[in-house]
Amino acid sequence: MKPFHYHEPSTLEEALDLLHQYGERARVLAGGTDLVVQMKQGKIRPEAIINLNKLQELNFMAIDSAIRIGSLTPLSRIAANPFFTGRLALLREAALAVGDAQIRNAATVGGNIANASPSADMPPALLALEAKLKLKKKGGERVVGLDEFCLGPFCTHLQGEELIVEISVSPIPEGSGAYVWMPKRTAVDETLVGVGAWLQADAQGETCSRALLALSSVAPVPFRARKAEAFLQGKNLSRENFRIAGEIAAEEAAPRSRADYRKTLVSVLTEEALERAWRRAK
Repeated sequence: MKPFHYHEPSTLEEALDLLHQYGERARVLAGGTDLVVQMKQGKIRPEAIINLNKLQELNFMAIDSAIRIGSLTPLSRIAANPFFTGRLALLREAALAVGDAQIRNAATVGGNIANASPSADMPPALLALEAKLKLKKKGGERVVGLDEFCLGPFCTHLQGEELIVEISVSPIPEGSGAYVWMPKRTAVDETLVGVGAWLQADAQGETCSRALLALSSVAPVPFRARKAEAFLQGKNLSRENFRIAGEIAAEEAAPRSRADYRKTLVSVLTEEALERAWRRAK
């Protein structure tokens, strides 16, 4: 591993100053579950590491009519939050899909997003809620939709000086959701296919007024299956329509490997996610 400068800022302002100084030559360390592995493999060789673990101001959850989650919030906190049950259980389910308890204690929601792995679990669940990201740098900030954040595998809109400081869902939509996934081998392995679903029904609870579906690990970036969403619009909430939506979502997927198997899984898991969301809505 190449030698590097190590910094441990105690405030967000100090961290942003360091990022302004180093720019693309630095990497930030949150949980380290991805960064340390990449450095050991020689995939990245930063001049400086900026450890964010002292920035407790970014480790928070605020939930009322909206959801605000600080980027340094460990996935274990999301998995354990009683608010993320019932109709919002998809966030708990996505957090639990990441590794084991030790990994979730270290891994952060911001890191899971910023790494931009095609198989990350939090992005599809958050995409199904139309989440937004607050990005901050020295002297400025901006908000971007999660659906436009990832540009390709491990490549994002994040500039060298920027940090993800907050993930937000505002307002929390009507309806309910679910996240289902299939790991590559054992339960703690990388996700082979993940599906986040959110359903909104009409006043009678029989017709889909809106559906949001997001897939991971079947394309260069997590993405919305918009053709499947459009199919469900105005349709009866039924297992048959969920099955058809799954088939449509499978056709939208573009896996690089094990394509036929992954597409079959997209179809099956999309149907399961929609059924689970529907049961929660009822």
